[in-house]
Amino acid sequence: MPPRNLYIWQQDAVNWFLAKTKPGQRSLGSSPTGTGKSEIALALLRQVPGSIIIVPQPDIQRQMACKLLGVESLDCSREWIEERGIWTPMRLRKASCLPAAIIWDEAHHRNCPTWTELGSRLCQAGGMEFGLTATPYCRTSFQTAKFAGLWHNSTTFLTLEMAIQLGFRRRIGCHTIPLVDDDLIKISSTGEYSVEAVTSTTKSKLVQLADIIEDLASRLSTVCWLPSTPRSEEHTSELQSPYVIS
Repeated sequence: MPPRNLYIWQQDAVNWFLAKTKPGQRSLGSSPTGTGKSEIALALLRQVPGSIIIVPQPDIQRQMACKLLGVESLDCSREWIEERGIWTPMRLRKASCLPAAIIWDEAHHRNCPTWTELGSRLCQAGGMEFGLTATPYCRTSFQTAKFAGLWHNSTTFLTLEMAIQLGFRRRIGCHTIPLVDDDLIKISSTGEYSVEAVTSTTKSKLVQLADIIEDLASRLSTVCWLPSTPRSEEHTSELQSPYVIS
């Protein structure tokens, strides 16, 4: 499959990785979700001899293979995908030899034990690591500092504001619509409320809520949270839009 034409910023990202990363080194680049980091990974796969892409799990492995081949779906074995350079960490851990370079997709997982083991072995052998992520941080400040310390080079290719300006992302909005007067919800002495009580009190508002959600969903990707599973199931049956999640 011939390589796709990259956006200018994506080609600049590829060039940055190739210029900055020397044998035995690690480089990390970040940009928001939905801005095309997979295309950068695939471009590196094509340009760096002996490289492979590591993804966190099998379903992402298959998605990456589809992008590589430019198809919607694939009916093939994991071994077939691995032959084309796309692996998961556990599968590579069992392989007989390491590649010349690893391209980490979702590189914020790099602190995980299997990823750490593979990366350490690779760098000791003089290999290179290229990391791509939308979230260059971890759950705690300690873990984030440890993660940042792994990389010899790091940069941000696109900020969220830049991604919005370029049309890759939309600014997130939050609309809170009260379904019931707070005074009607009984709160216990411990400050908790009963799910059953909330469900009962909001039931009369479901028709109104359905109209609101239908209107939003016709214009925006919409997620609806409801107080209980039975209420969610009941409400889902009333919605016509298949892209609404409740």
